[in-house]
Amino acid sequence: MREIKFRGRRTDNKELVYGMLLCNMTFKEQLEDTRIITAWTDDSSLKIVESFEVIPETVCQYTGIKDKNGVEIYEGDALL
Repeated sequence: MREIKFRGRRTDNKELVYGMLLCNMTFKEQLEDTRIITAWTDDSSLKIVESFEVIPETVCQYTGIKDKNGVEIYEGDALL
């Protein structure tokens, strides 16, 4: 079973962050907020400890594959 995780560029400093994806939609199905949750508690209820707002167009999902150097490959990565 592959690990489900995402990456995206933060809106404040453009650094990449990795974790779970959280998208808030408005009543009219318009994207309101896109966040990557990087830390959370692992008990019976999800409690977000740390999250960052990311640019929606930069969000990519992990493919479950690593390159020959052990680097994770995400959708949209350029293959050389």
